[in-house]
Amino acid sequence: MINTTMKNIYSLVDIKMKVPFNYKQVLSCKALKFLADLHINFNYRRLELLSIRNEKRINLTGSGLDYFNANKFNNREVQTFGLNQIDSLKKSISRNNSISAVDFSVEDNPSWSSLVETQLGLKDIVETNRTDSAIETEGSIDVAVNEVSVVLCGRDISIDEINFFIDKTPFSASFFDFGLYLYHNSKQLIESGSTPTVFIPNIMNYYEAKFWNEFLLFVEQELELETGSIKAVVSLDGKLPEFEKRHIKEELSEHLID
Repeated sequence: MINTTMKNIYSLVDIKMKVPFNYKQVLSCKALKFLADLHINFNYRRLELLSIRNEKRINLTGSGLDYFNANKFNNREVQTFGLNQIDSLKKSISRNNSISAVDFSVEDNPSWSSLVETQLGLKDIVETNRTDSAIETEGSIDVAVNEVSVVLCGRDISIDEINFFIDKTPFSASFFDFGLYLYHNSKQLIESGSTPTVFIPNIMNYYEAKFWNEFLLFVEQELELETGSIKAVVSLDGKLPEFEKRHIKEELSEHLID
């Protein structure tokens, strides 16, 4: 894997919008380096996967979706929040046995301010609850699932973040969403007894599953986390043959909630 350096990070990263001082809490030089490393190591593969999609003329809106491991959230209330709903999210997290899904794809063209300020809000929530006691793990619900309080739903890999360029190339919106959230919150969530959890939408084949597994392994390595510390729920084309669904599940087995 390739790693950038902190030196002259702003010669590599080009942010098209203003970055007020408070935004630098999540867009720090170290965070930008982390995002640049994601781009350098995975963007070329992302583009290859999108080429495969184009060749097969996959229509995301026209296919039914199956969900791996979403059934593990049975008996737990799941509330979905869009961008700029931090106050409502705080109230939801305080409720026992509930899961809050923060969906960065709820808007077709989210504003720069809503994207960054939601990341700021998530970081603040996680830090505020960092010293809270771990969630009770007794009962029949799987331990890893019972520790999930927030699920970050990122945008699809086909989308570019138009306000953020690395090495003069548009940055992946999904890398932006997942990267900032996991960089700032993974260790804190684990220390507070929770589990960093993401929802990866629209996995279309085994190659995309392999891509996302290696992406999460890279994040864990960079953040010095144990393999499998980050958990995932995924959606995939419901029309896929069963053997490919099995291959997808096997490829992501380290990170899917058991």
